[in-house]
Amino acid sequence: MLDDLISLHVFLLRKKNFFLTLAYKWKVTLTSIVDNSLFINISVLKFKFKILNSVVTNGGRILSLWLLKILMLCTSPAFGQCWVTLYVDSVNSDTVHICKGDTVTMNADGQCVLINSNFNSGTLGDGWNYCTPNFIFHAPCDTSLIETNYLWFGEDCVPNRRLESVDLNMTNGGQIAFSLKFGIQGDQPSCEGPDELWDGVSVQYSTDEGITWVDIVYFAPNGTIQPANPNVQTPLTYWPTVFCQWDDYSFNIPTAAQTPHTRIRWIQTHCSYFNNHYDDNWGLDNVTISNSSNTGIEWGTASSGTFVPDSTATYVVYILGLGNPPDTVAIDSVTIVVHNLPGFTINGDTTICSGDEVNLSVSGSYEFLWSNGSIGSNLITSPVLSTLYFVTATDNLGCRNVKKTNITVNQLPLVTAIGDTVCKGSDAQLTATGGVNYLWSNSNSGAQIIVHPESSTLYQVSVTDTNGCVNTASASVLINQVPEPGLDNHFILCFGNPLIVKAEGGVVYEWSNGLNTPQVVLKPETNSTFFVTVTNSEGCSHTDSIVVYVSPEYVISAISSADSICAGESLTLSASGGDYYEWSNGKRTAEIEVEPEKSTYYSVTVSNIFSGKECAEERQLFVNVNDCNVVFLANAFSPKGYNSIFKPIGQLENVTDYSFRIFNRSGKQLFETRDPFAGWDGRYNGEFVENGVYVYILRFMPEFGTKGFEKLGSLLIVE
Repeated sequence: MLDDLISLHVFLLRKKNFFLTLAYKWKVTLTSIVDNSLFINISVLKFKFKILNSVVTNGGRILSLWLLKILMLCTSPAFGQCWVTLYVDSVNSDTVHICKGDTVTMNADGQCVLINSNFNSGTLGDGWNYCTPNFIFHAPCDTSLIETNYLWFGEDCVPNRRLESVDLNMTNGGQIAFSLKFGIQGDQPSCEGPDELWDGVSVQYSTDEGITWVDIVYFAPNGTIQPANPNVQTPLTYWPTVFCQWDDYSFNIPTAAQTPHTRIRWIQTHCSYFNNHYDDNWGLDNVTISNSSNTGIEWGTASSGTFVPDSTATYVVYILGLGNPPDTVAIDSVTIVVHNLPGFTINGDTTICSGDEVNLSVSGSYEFLWSNGSIGSNLITSPVLSTLYFVTATDNLGCRNVKKTNITVNQLPLVTAIGDTVCKGSDAQLTATGGVNYLWSNSNSGAQIIVHPESSTLYQVSVTDTNGCVNTASASVLINQVPEPGLDNHFILCFGNPLIVKAEGGVVYEWSNGLNTPQVVLKPETNSTFFVTVTNSEGCSHTDSIVVYVSPEYVISAISSADSICAGESLTLSASGGDYYEWSNGKRTAEIEVEPEKSTYYSVTVSNIFSGKECAEERQLFVNVNDCNVVFLANAFSPKGYNSIFKPIGQLENVTDYSFRIFNRSGKQLFETRDPFAGWDGRYNGEFVENGVYVYILRFMPEFGTKGFEKLGSLLIVE
């Protein structure tokens, strides 16, 4: 299996004029099997075959049975490890199965790790140009990375402590990744940390063999990452920061550093010397410098992108080394197997009438899915409109083929059937439209037939059009009987009242009084007979009559003994002209006496009996009630003051028999007037009377009243 794999890649590389013709002569040695991976040494090249014994599906495609992911690790002048992975629709596999017409997207990802040092072996490893002497691989004060080594610049390392790489090919860009830790300020000598601002560590690059250096970032003692070392001592940092614990950092190679000869270094330009040792110590671990992924990748038999393969083919991608001619330092390939689509035919009627069923079938031993969701080789459906049906056949590889058939649905003929309405005994005509052949339920044929039903009858007709589609309709023959107006024989009517009479059963109405509506209002003053002739829409007529007996004209009256009264008084209401009386206050006599508290309407219903019918009329009377006693007199006044006249105040304009007198306590009359608007000024014989209590008497006849008004009261005179 390994020989076959090697031969395959040699064959592919030969086609691209690479020099790997001695592949069969390479010494193959099985070194180890770890984590289901097979490691093989082939001369200076190291292959790792990752056996992923599995099956993967991707959008209906079946990916290869044994996935052999090739990670070709090679020793190069840059001390690196390179890998490249070819992806088809985001899946890495040796073989991809697709169906003819499928679109695939092919891309590749690759990278070369130029330097990879974790110092666990107690050495710097390959790729380094210089490191400040007297470094150690484990600081005695650090317990965070037990059982692993790291590079530590401790108390014996002189200033300008640095780790510098050889020249690296960073043409395509790349990344620097590492772990970093500062000592803690005030710790024991080997682990004492930076405090002055310029005591931090810079990451730099050089493109002129280390003559000049440019800062990428600067790790300051205060726990911040800055663009460059400010080269000033203050401010100082006396407490632990985030840099006092191991952490991982990564930075992209700047554009200016992307050259074929780029060096990278970590450098501390300042550190203090105290008590025969150096302070401000720090360390590095897990240093990795790599080219960018997706750069330097060459395509062999295809290029990246989306395309539709026509036939089975193998595609190759690789990364070349820096030799001349270039070596292949990483390679991957995939074979895309293109399978034909399943073939089949659709059988069944393609033209039906609306409402009919259609039975479609397909041939072949595939899985079938119809566009309406049905599954299987048969489809029974009844479409309402002409419909395009799709059927998808899927074979055991997941390849699909789609075919279609159009079912033409002829709509049923639009049938109309017209009936007839006739008087009883007349002929009726039935008419149908919408087709070419007509068959009626009475076995007659033709678009128009004559029938003679004795009663109203429903007929059906079946109509066939030129497509052979059949639809039905129905029509009725309505037999009209002689219309019945439905009038009463007679009616008792009270004189002056209207009588509403309604005839029915026709469309034309002719009354003997000249009216021509179904409903008329009659108001005869004497006994009368009215006739109506009713004619229906087919001309069938009938005459009916009604006799109206009219009562005599009754003379009804209602009168009041007075139009206006004073509150508290009563008056008489009387009615005449009837046999029965009913007042709005419930009284049932012709004459009643009322004493309303306010102005009020009274009504009376006067009834007479005529031929057993009650003829009633209503009359209304209005009684105006006045408050005749609204008069006010003060109980004190000051003749020499503001209210110097004492007199009644109120509705006195239209009173009669008015008298207002003033007496002292001995009964002597001091003042009298017959003028409703005159008053007493508090004098007797021209002199003001003494302060004290006096008596007044007020009498008058109200305008609307029938009883006189009298009021006796006392009066207090004050200064």
